[in-house]
Amino acid sequence: EVEEYAGVLLGCSTWGEGDLQEDFLDFYEKMGEASWQGKKVGVFGPGDKGMYPDSFCKAVDLIEEKAKELGAELISESLKIDGDVDVAADKAREWAKKLAARLKG
Repeated sequence: EVEEYAGVLLGCSTWGEGDLQEDFLDFYEKMGEASWQGKKVGVFGPGDKGMYPDSFCKAVDLIEEKAKELGAELISESLKIDGDVDVAADKAREWAKKLAARLKG
């Protein structure tokens, strides 16, 4: 379905020592079955810097790497949220507004 869209936002939590969230794994493993060439992509996700400083938001990094490898264009710095996503709602809104403007332009 991603081939139907000019832009795609991908979000995933990082679990443990840098693992993708379990319910995202199937999508991640099948990403190569779609054409990502020139697709505009933004990536976001929460992590826990206090418990896992060396692998903070590693899932976001893995998704970005895979998207670039498949020919996607990252249109923004990723949004990495430390801890409670509700606390970062304003930061997320601002990030989304920037992405929306880049997708329109």
